[in-house]
Amino acid sequence: SAISSMVLCVSCMKEMKFSRTAYRGLGFKIALQCNCPSVRYLLSCPFIETSFDVNRRMIFAIRILGVGREGINIFCSLMDICQGISICTYYTCVKNIHTAAASVYNLILSKAVKEEKDLI
Repeated sequence: SAISSMVLCVSCMKEMKFSRTAYRGLGFKIALQCNCPSVRYLLSCPFIETSFDVNRRMIFAIRILGVGREGINIFCSLMDICQGISICTYYTCVKNIHTAAASVYNLILSKAVKEEKDLI
């Protein structure tokens, strides 16, 4: 509300109102409303394919700490951030993390095998 009282729409020169919409885990859209007929939207963070980047980063960090989805949801509720992350979103992100980690592992493994062959 502090920012909205200082920002004017470039088209109608009226005060802008900001609101959160379209929650998906920790990510959301920011609706920009004024006297103009259309509502404009900004993303709270990058949206990659079907997920907000913040969800992937949170799941990755929490997994490294050894905590699962319920830990994320408890953290989010204690911090009053959002409703948490759904089971579907959680496991989709975990599969993406696994795919990325497996690709890096295979790349490093093939490089190590090549180096070993070159030494022999």
